[in-house]
Amino acid sequence: MSLLQSHKLSLSISGKRVCDCLDLTIEPGQCWAILGRNGIGKTTLLHTLARLRQPDSGEINLDGLNIKQLTHHRIAQQLGVLFQQQEDAFPSTVLETALIGRHPFLKTWQWESEQDYNIALEALTQLQLKQLTERQVNTLSGGERQRLALVTLLTQQPRLLLLDEPTNHLDIHQQMSVLKHLKNWSHLDKRAIVMTLHDVNLAMRFCTHALLLFGHGEVETGTMEETLTEQNLERLYLHPLTKVTGEWGQAYLPT
Repeated sequence: MSLLQSHKLSLSISGKRVCDCLDLTIEPGQCWAILGRNGIGKTTLLHTLARLRQPDSGEINLDGLNIKQLTHHRIAQQLGVLFQQQEDAFPSTVLETALIGRHPFLKTWQWESEQDYNIALEALTQLQLKQLTERQVNTLSGGERQRLALVTLLTQQPRLLLLDEPTNHLDIHQQMSVLKHLKNWSHLDKRAIVMTLHDVNLAMRFCTHALLLFGHGEVETGTMEETLTEQNLERLYLHPLTKVTGEWGQAYLPT
């Protein structure tokens, strides 16, 4: 069964059409990139798929059920969301922040178990933050805070991740490390990822499918080979591109 489906989804923001009658199916093992120019509606679409805003029309199903019929608690057990910017309203340590990911599975006033702590510590280890367990969150760099946000989602253990610019604040080494880990994560236990990205070459390297937002409601979906053609990308970004090929694969450079 698909993890997420949209049927005839139409969406607009500030009078601009983001998508019109979008039919989208996210299957286990897939990693989708949402690509488009600044202000085209990538974040708006991602938030709509997570039920954080209402579409103009259409239906979204999560694990075969209409997402409108699910409680936020139930949704959080299956779907995790990364926002572009992280805000910390209260002081907390790195470990305490990671443990927030276990909240969808706790009853009212229930404390985290040893298993919950182990899940959080394992996620911190995977993204190379275990040595910062007792650090206060407000002392972290932007890149460390971004990785901690991803750790919190991995601690949550959803089957589907919706990530808004997951490489924000990360240097090249951390971009590659984090995206490799996420790609491997998507192949485990029937999981999937949908992420917005600015870098089309990172999308080509780590994603299996793409959703292109051209504006005025026009979209194109499919595998990377089907969608990321030179013609599509020049139309998408309104700029000429040149495709280059090396031992590592293909990339597009602005000309």
